Amino acid sequence: MREAILFLTNSTLLTAVAATALYSGVAYNYGKFNALMAAFIGSSTWAVYLLHRLIKVHQGTISDPRLKHWLIRNFRLLSFLLVILFVSLVFFLVFLKLTSVQWIYLMLFSFISIWYVIPVGGNAVRNISYVKSPIVAITWSLHLFYFPLFFGESVKAYWLEIVNWIIFFYAITIPFDSRDSEKDSVQMKTLPQLVGKKNAGITALLLIALFGVISVLVNNKIGNNVMFWAVMLLLSLTLNRFRQSKSYLAYSIFDVLMILLGCTYFIN
Repeated sequence: MREAILFLTNSTLLTAVAATALYSGVAYNYGKFNALMAAFIGSSTWAVYLLHRLIKVHQGTISDPRLKHWLIRNFRLLSFLLVILFVSLVFFLVFLKLTSVQWIYLMLFSFISIWYVIPVGGNAVRNISYVKSPIVAITWSLHLFYFPLFFGESVKAYWLEIVNWIIFFYAITIPFDSRDSEKDSVQMKTLPQLVGKKNAGITALLLIALFGVISVLVNNKIGNNVMFWAVMLLLSLTLNRFRQSKSYLAYSIFDVLMILLGCTYFIN
């Protein structure tokens, strides 16, 4: 059981499941769920985050000694899984029948995902001042919702939904920035570095509250969804609790809460 949990968290599989759950829930809510697209979202998310982990092992930038040891011990297995994931992505893309514009988007997304950890022109995206968390929030929102659900449709109809998810993802990146604030370069200028961990934590709580309010405006039924508000409460408590935590494993609770959040849309 312990090894299974470590694999779920350390290989970032849990993060991929969270992405799939969020896409699936929102897609179901709009009557646009596509099982093949859900598989693509999950596989692509896992591939990107697993690639990031393996690159960081190679760069020697994994700060958690237990995570580093686990990744090194399972490096061959994880590398093999990464190859399988990329092969599966090709399979999904063949059957999804994307437009030329969607292909351009995917290539841009792939480039940014790699540039996030591998320096291009002497600097990686995550090291550019003020960019680290906003680029994560925007990328997740576009990849999970705009690209698979609203691409090519009127922006006026769905802009508030997209903006709301950008707010959500930015809020849950703040605890990660607080965790990394001491080892991150001061040039990154993340929110905890700019305003301090306490004020950054308060900002995260306010953003989650704003996400809840906008969610009701976008979908009136959410206001009566007890499970949605229970997840919001748990998320708020978690944001406050893990402001000082250093453990990578502990932060997997955010993936679990995102999975639960995605599930709330199925009982909406």
